[in-house]
Amino acid sequence: MKRWGSFTALLAVTIALLGGAMRLQSEQIFRWRLIPFKFRDTLYLPSSEYVRAVSVGYDVFMSDFLWLRMIQVFAASWTTPDSPETMKHYFDIITDLNPYNTDVYKFAILAVGEEHKRHEMVKEIVNKGIQHNPLDYHIPYEGASYAFMSMEDLDQAKLYVRMAKLDPNYPDFIDRWEGYFDIRQGRYEAAYSKFFREYIEAILADNPQLFDILRTQLNRAMDEWFKSVIREAAVAWHDRTGQWPTVDELNAAGAFQGVRLPDVQFVRGALQTAIEHDQGSGQLPPEQMDALIDRGVKTFDFLPLAPYDFIDPRYQGYVIWPYYYEDNPERFVLAEIKAAQTMGLLASSVESRIQAYRDAHRGQCPPTLEALLGEEAALFTEHRDPFGGQWTWDPATCQLGSTSFPSLIELGQLDVR
Repeated sequence: MKRWGSFTALLAVTIALLGGAMRLQSEQIFRWRLIPFKFRDTLYLPSSEYVRAVSVGYDVFMSDFLWLRMIQVFAASWTTPDSPETMKHYFDIITDLNPYNTDVYKFAILAVGEEHKRHEMVKEIVNKGIQHNPLDYHIPYEGASYAFMSMEDLDQAKLYVRMAKLDPNYPDFIDRWEGYFDIRQGRYEAAYSKFFREYIEAILADNPQLFDILRTQLNRAMDEWFKSVIREAAVAWHDRTGQWPTVDELNAAGAFQGVRLPDVQFVRGALQTAIEHDQGSGQLPPEQMDALIDRGVKTFDFLPLAPYDFIDPRYQGYVIWPYYYEDNPERFVLAEIKAAQTMGLLASSVESRIQAYRDAHRGQCPPTLEALLGEEAALFTEHRDPFGGQWTWDPATCQLGSTSFPSLIELGQLDVR
């Protein structure tokens, strides 16, 4: 019995010790899991010269191996502060071994720029790619995208676009980037000239699949030019009087005397004539092309016909609507047809809110716009619509309306290009 009692006591002590050890181990593991993971790359990378020496002529094979490792390291360490330096080190060695793999440059831009916004490092990557692949559009194209979207540096983006166009096989859409950047920079005449020229060239080359695209871009360039002139005159009026004018008031006051703008009627006529008589006829001599583009811009003493005045006879000219876009003054001048379309889109957004309200209130219509929209209702209750009419609300039919138009929903379906 004594022997059995001793064994039982020993077993109990052993179980207690093991249980305590397991509990202690669990607590330690739990604490370790709370510690943020810090990736440590176990592959030591020396200089490019050393790696090239040990690769004994298999530079491309070694670069491909390191590129796979670079992808793995990026996936494991992209949230760590030193990830950009690690990625750049891999990139430098890989591209020193094989500078012609363009996918490595694009991946490095993603790893260093998109995730960590290291702009100068991205510029080094792009510049190295262009240096070794001067006739490949892919790398400067990626650089232009990054410079525009992340750096917001339009000059740098335009520089990369020009470098991309050194590749004789660059895609057509890159041509239109430079004009778009010109519009964003307020260089409206440069954008107009570029898109007008490309439209004529597309007609002469019998390339009709580009007609709609180039017409849209040309209209946009001329429209932004018109709006910049109106915006400048409207702001000057507001600074002087404290009130926002209408376009008709600006015209009557001579605010547009001596203004330089596209002659949209001439531009449209020239394009139509080219389509009817010169489509597929080949190239136009440069001096004739330049003269044609120059004739499309004139000096006026009034606001002439605008790019979108020919789409629908009900909507011509521009409206000044500072309330909806008061947080973005560059947008408070709208072509009439775009203002009408905006009203329709606003009505559509209210429609979706109405349905949600009725679902929550047993099918009842909101008694007021305030009940439906809360503070957002001030856009409609405190301001006129862009055409000077009053917004209306009918609680019996759940309809948002306007004294300017009988049906707002239809306006959102206007085709504006």
